[in-house]
Amino acid sequence: MMKRTGLVLVMLSSLLCVSNNVLAKTETVKDSMSVMSHSYRAVLKDNDLGSFKKDLSVFKNAALSAQKTSLRGADKTVFDTGLKQLISEVTVIETVADQKGLIPAKQETKKLLDIMNEYHGKLGV
Repeated sequence: MMKRTGLVLVMLSSLLCVSNNVLAKTETVKDSMSVMSHSYRAVLKDNDLGSFKKDLSVFKNAALSAQKTSLRGADKTVFDTGLKQLISEVTVIETVADQKGLIPAKQETKKLLDIMNEYHGKLGV
C-alpha cells in the first residue's frame, strides 16, 4: 500500500505545472528548478571562491535551461521576466566574486532569494 501511494504521489508531482495557468514541459522546468534550488543552497554554504563559482555556474546553467522551455499561457511573460532578472543578478554576482572575493559575493547572492520569492509569488508556485 505504501509503495502504491508513493508511486501515485511521484506520478502526480510529475504532472505539476509551473503555475495553474501555464502549460509547460514540466519535467524540464521541474528539473531546472530543482537544480537551481540545490545549487543556491550550495552557494550559500561554500567556503572557498572556487566552489562558490562552480556552484553559481550550475545555478546559472539551470536558469538558462529553464529559460529555454516552451511555456504557454498568461504567465509566460512573468516567468521569462523573472528568469531574465535572475540571470542578470547572477552576472552581477560573478563580477563581484571576481573583483571583491567570496564574502561580498555571498552577500550579493542573497538577492537571488528575493527575486525567486517575488516571481514564485507572482506565479503562485
